[in-house]
Amino acid sequence: AVPDTDEPVATSRLDELSSPPPLPLHSPPAKQQLQQQSSNNSCCSEDEHDRVEASVVFSPPLYIQRYSTVCNLLSNSLKHFAANSDSNATTNTTMSSSGIKVVDFGAAECKMFRRWIKPLDFVTQYIAVDVAASHAALAESARHNLKPELSDYLAKRRLPLHARLMCGSVCEPDPRLVGAHAALLVELIEHLHPRDLDRLPEQVFGCLKPRIVIVTTPNADFNVCFGPSFAGFRHWDHKFEWSRAEFEAWAKPLASQYSYSVEFIGIGSPPAGMESVGHCTQAAVFRLLESSGSASCDRVAKDWPERYTVVYEIHYPYQPQADVPREQRLAEEAAYCARSLLAYERRRRRASAAAAGEDNAVSADAAADCRVQLQSVVRHPCIAPFEASAVELAKLLSSAGFLVDENFEWVRESAEKA
Repeated sequence: AVPDTDEPVATSRLDELSSPPPLPLHSPPAKQQLQQQSSNNSCCSEDEHDRVEASVVFSPPLYIQRYSTVCNLLSNSLKHFAANSDSNATTNTTMSSSGIKVVDFGAAECKMFRRWIKPLDFVTQYIAVDVAASHAALAESARHNLKPELSDYLAKRRLPLHARLMCGSVCEPDPRLVGAHAALLVELIEHLHPRDLDRLPEQVFGCLKPRIVIVTTPNADFNVCFGPSFAGFRHWDHKFEWSRAEFEAWAKPLASQYSYSVEFIGIGSPPAGMESVGHCTQAAVFRLLESSGSASCDRVAKDWPERYTVVYEIHYPYQPQADVPREQRLAEEAAYCARSLLAYERRRRRASAAAAGEDNAVSADAAADCRVQLQSVVRHPCIAPFEASAVELAKLLSSAGFLVDENFEWVRESAEKA
């Protein structure tokens, strides 16, 4: 059991702020077939939360798997709702009431926003909440990830986007969060003391009552994969780490109490021969039942004080595209996604060739003969809201100068473009 103390609530995914050094990496035994992290391996290089996880190599890196899984769930659950409200979108310069409002608790540097949430065009409000948001180092990193890039001005969104960084606790209400369609708690709950964990459900599920709540946390069953020398928790600030059975025992009663369904999924596959331990990260996906009634406690929101402090906020440039045909928008997005995926694959191949000691000519050949799966374009967060088929995308990409095989499996750039 974790002792109950008077320490402040820890709701940040940032670990460098006045913290002791992280747990050392543990090298697993060879018989478990776990690769050790090498200097040219990007595994967890950006995942500052659970550095001990770097002793097991995940491809893609685990933090990418976490963020992409969360945003795919977000897109698949809310795109239909967003499409229904999109017809009511305003065309003036004020903030539109349509679209989706996302609250990201424990957002830290807002890395998930920049690469995964921002491309979701139906998200019109993003609120990043972190107890350490007023810390200068965190605030600067978060501002960097929240502010628009040059491409956001050149290719404007079709709906507005208001992004905010707020200093506050997941255990305290704030009226500005009311009306959220989604609440994200990625690698957060394990940082909470027991009394704060007890307060969380009423605030998130009872007061905010979003349509979807996604909670991820380490799977303690997986810890044996870190080797016999591993002891304790994966990070110094973790107050607990739950097994799959313990996580389900916490989540299922909450779903029943607050009228949600709950689905459990795993992220980060175990090494071969150790499938029984489950995945490295476990996630609970709560979806509001249609019979639950009101989506939030708006009636009492007016009585709440504004407890959170706004550290940074920005309104993104946008240009309504109601008159732009769907096919044209889909063609532009598909070409952009294909180029991005191919560029990433080329960089990966060059890095692999360089690590293997191959000369520049071989490295260039490996990068030039590059292809990506068409399904990776179909499932991209920018494309998913269009509900386009592989055949439709293949036709549009071919018209844009890409090469698609006759079985609609692979996409590559033409020789001229490559």
